[in-house]
Parts: sequence; structure tokens; C-alpha cells
Amino acid sequence: MVVKLAFMKKIIALYIISGIIACNSSTNPSPATSKSKSPNYIGTIERYDPALDDIISPTAKVEIIADSLDWSEGPLWIES
Repeated sequence: MVVKLAFMKKIIALYIISGIIACNSSTNPSPATSKSKSPNYIGTIERYDPALDDIISPTAKVEIIADSLDWSEGPLWIES
């Protein structure tokens, strides 16, 4: 059990370090430092139920906030 815990700590540290390196990469401009004058939009939001308008504005658009990234986190779903 102690060996597994030590191994898990090393794996977690590796993920944290790789995340810091990816975030600090000078080749990947941060959206906050982008000099873009207008937002980039892509696609549409398909509404199969009008109740979605209570959660997402009917005029909402899908905005590209970053591109050309070498690595990034994806969405996370925790069912509980």
C-alpha cells in the first residue's frame, strides 16, 4: 500500500509539472495576451429543447478562446 501511494504521488507530481510547462510555453500565446480585435466564432448551438434557453442565452455563440495549442485539458464529467 505504501509503495502504491508513493507511486501515485509521483504520477500526480508529473501531471502537475507537465501542466505548468504546457501553460508557460512561449510558443502558445495566452488568450489574454492575444491582440485580436474581434472574437472568433465557430459552429452553432443546436437546441432540441426550449428549456435550454433558461441555461444558455438564445443569442449565445460558440467562441474560440485559443487555438494552435500543443496540449490542453479537455472537458471533465463527474457523474456524482
